Amino acid sequence: MKWKYLSLGIGIASLFVVSGCMDPTEATPADIVSKVLESQKKIDSYYAEGTMLVKQKGMDTEASVYKEWYDADSKKKRVDIRSSGQETVTSVNDGKQVIVYDRTKDSAFSMNITNDMGITSMTQREQLMNMLRAMQSTHKSEVVGEESILGMNTYHMKVSADSANTMLGDMEFWVDQKTWFILKSIASSGDFTIESTYTKVDFSPKYTDATFRVEIPKHIIIQSLQDINPIREVTLEEGERALGQPFRVLHDKNVTLTKVEMHELQGEMKRTEITTYYARNNEPSFLLSVFKTPKDTSLEGDTGTLSISIRESKGKYLAEIHALVWDEEGLRYSLIAQNPDIPLEEVVERANRMELSSM
Repeated sequence: MKWKYLSLGIGIASLFVVSGCMDPTEATPADIVSKVLESQKKIDSYYAEGTMLVKQKGMDTEASVYKEWYDADSKKKRVDIRSSGQETVTSVNDGKQVIVYDRTKDSAFSMNITNDMGITSMTQREQLMNMLRAMQSTHKSEVVGEESILGMNTYHMKVSADSANTMLGDMEFWVDQKTWFILKSIASSGDFTIESTYTKVDFSPKYTDATFRVEIPKHIIIQSLQDINPIREVTLEEGERALGQPFRVLHDKNVTLTKVEMHELQGEMKRTEITTYYARNNEPSFLLSVFKTPKDTSLEGDTGTLSISIRESKGKYLAEIHALVWDEEGLRYSLIAQNPDIPLEEVVERANRMELSSM
């Protein structure tokens, strides 16, 4: 399970540039993490090239190279990935939708971007920064040295898990001392290691309209992810009927149910999933998803999480995403604290006070 979460976030790094510098003799791990996270506030245009290497038990299993374009004015993004010397995947975000063209599978899909999605097709570095933010409470950081990469002076930083009860393992970052973007990263979890390194960066790129346009052969039908896996707003009663039984929801005068959605997933993960959203003081506070417990899957034996008891059930807490997951009465629940300041004790308390939706 660790490898699955690791692969979601590490991937390729993109570039975010801020001004400012720090005396290396005064830099602390907390200072560096703070500056890297602050660097997300300003996004400058860039063109970048890099390599990514995946290893299992020390042996190379997959190598790829990539190119990235980002235009700060239009917010358009493009990523081209080549594996085994062949261009395989192109992803283009034009600010309104994301189109992904996979040449090896001769297929393409699109996804519309809406303001309430919470993300706008995050680049790989944005995912990496979200991971680094989440790791602040579960990992320890240290500066182990300074190195030069692409002529830039970097801090070499190690981020180590406090215990085995984390989804993410140990990581290393090489962070530019002036611009605070990550030039290189290594992430290890179990038998797997992912190493991503920039080989070229250009902060004054020149773009044309063709830069952010992907040519897809006429015989390929672009499939909409919204059509493949439709989501629609429903009532609690409709959610019950879709699942075939009542399900537990938050019952608390301090939080307000703001929306109920039904997600009909297709493919290997085919299932109906009900998601309820809650707010406190008009701010998002909790997200609860529920679906029928998958066959031949168990929450037992996952060393990457903290075991928690919910009523008569054994659950897991995924600290990096503030999620409590457990199986109960044939359903799998995931209660996520959308505000990272909400402590685990409160999440567990609310989970234990949940009541059936039809009560």
